[in-house]
Amino acid sequence: MALEAETIQIQNMESKLKQLDLHIQNVESEKERVKEMIQKLELKEKEATIAKLVAEKQRLEQELSEATAIAKALASIICKKNEPKIAEMIRELSEVTAINHVQEATIAKLVTENQTLEQELSEVTAIVEELATICEKNNLM
Repeated sequence: MALEAETIQIQNMESKLKQLDLHIQNVESEKERVKEMIQKLELKEKEATIAKLVAEKQRLEQELSEATAIAKALASIICKKNEPKIAEMIRELSEVTAINHVQEATIAKLVTENQTLEQELSEVTAIVEELATICEKNNLM
């Protein structure tokens, strides 16, 4: 009887071992399933983040486009509003440029005249010195 009790006990233990093996297999299987679910969730989170970033990029591109259009419109308005001022400034610049050319021509003439006068003065000075020398020789001084 003791042998039968031990045999039954061993059979019970073997049965429990099989149940434990099955339980371990179930746990491993469940672990793999949970791991796959986590990966799927992570992938969905990444896809959602990408979708949000794409939407944000599109929104920013739209805002940039609108801001560019507004800037162009403002530039056009400013140019139209300032056309008379710009035309006046161009006219004044033309006048100043013309005056500048006249002044440059006048300065050039004055420089030439000054050089002529310096040459004449040099010649007169030479003549005066020559006359002074003649006067000294003739004791006129």
